[in-house]
Amino acid sequence: MPINNISIKLFNHTEEDILNALEMLTEGFGNDFITKDDLYSYSMNLPHRFMISAYLSGVMAGTMLIRMITLSDNDQLIERIAKDGLRIPSVPTVVLQAEVVDQKFRNMGVGHALFCNALEEIKEMNPNSVIGTAWHFKESPMHHIFRKEGFRSLGILKNYWLQESISKQFKCPVCGNPCFCNAILYCKEL
Repeated sequence: MPINNISIKLFNHTEEDILNALEMLTEGFGNDFITKDDLYSYSMNLPHRFMISAYLSGVMAGTMLIRMITLSDNDQLIERIAKDGLRIPSVPTVVLQAEVVDQKFRNMGVGHALFCNALEEIKEMNPNSVIGTAWHFKESPMHHIFRKEGFRSLGILKNYWLQESISKQFKCPVCGNPCFCNAILYCKEL
C-alpha cells in the first residue's frame, strides 16, 4: 500500500479509535502501560497533551501520544534525566510519550509519516525542545526516525520503565514485570 494513502487524525478520536490505539499500545508496550483512561485524556487534546493517529484506507495504522513539560511542572521524567546524569533539555519541552504502528502496517513509512506530522503540530506549541525514548535492546525503526529528523542521543536511561512497571503492574513484552529495559533518550532543540 503506497505511503500517499495515509491520512492523519489529530482531533475527535472515536471510541473505536481509542480501543484500536489501546490494542496497538498494549501489543507494543505491554498490558496497562497505557490505560483506556490515559488514552481518553490524550484524545481529548487537553492543553499540553494530545494523541495523533495515522490511517490507511480508513483503518488505524498507528498512533502517537504527546505531552508538554513546562517550567512549573514537577515532572518525573526531568527528575529521572537529571538523576541519570544526562543533560536536561531546555523547557518547555515536548515528550513523545509513545508511538506504535500496527504489525500489519510496519515498514511502510507509517511511523515516519506519523512522527513528521506530530513534529509539525508540536512546533505550534512553541516548545524549546522535543524529547523521546527508544528501547536500547535493539536498533528499532524509532532510532532511525529520531536520527533522520535531527534528534541526537543524550544517553541511556537505565531501567527506564522499572518504577512505572511496578506501580502500574504492566508486563513488558520483552522482559515481563518488573521491566528492566533501558532506553536511549533523544532530543532535538527547536
